[in-house]
Amino acid sequence: RTSTEDKKSEFEDKMWNYALIAARAHILEVCIESSFQPLLQWYQLFPGFLIWCLNLNTREFNIQQYSEEVDSLKIVFSLVSSIFSLGWSFSVYKVAKKRGTLDMGSNPIGRIVLFLSNLFLILARLQSFVIFSYFFGPGNFYPIIAFISGHIILISVLHGMFSEVSVLMKSNKKRLVTICLINGLSNIFLHNY
Repeated sequence: RTSTEDKKSEFEDKMWNYALIAARAHILEVCIESSFQPLLQWYQLFPGFLIWCLNLNTREFNIQQYSEEVDSLKIVFSLVSSIFSLGWSFSVYKVAKKRGTLDMGSNPIGRIVLFLSNLFLILARLQSFVIFSYFFGPGNFYPIIAFISGHIILISVLHGMFSEVSVLMKSNKKRLVTICLINGLSNIFLHNY
């Protein structure tokens, strides 16, 4: 290898390291903003969705009901955009971890499959959390918040104990806590190690 190739390789490594740091920051932002919001929105919409599914054959047009549905359409749009942002952010993070192997320019089908996979995993977790919260009765949303908060803390501690970041325990505790909390938050909807 020539010195130019070495420099190119060094710069490429730096670029992917910065891309991974940026993707982690984006994951943190999206997980903080979009983790509890879709849970609450789907919790609100789920009973109406079930009733709508049961009445598909006998549905009549009612202007009063239509105006109420327009308000719920705003919630649906917000829910869909939150879920899509979560799915896309996890896709970007996984692409950065794989150093561009699944980039849209080099492998668009792989990237689309990765996105759809993330989307379906998020939807499955979201549905299971909402059904779990309805176990405590309608209107009781606080148990799911407590459960998810405990889940975040447990996963953060386990990540700190058993992952490669445990070497930061002595040198940089602030960074260790940050990485573990990011992992704990992002593990709400997807396994993210």
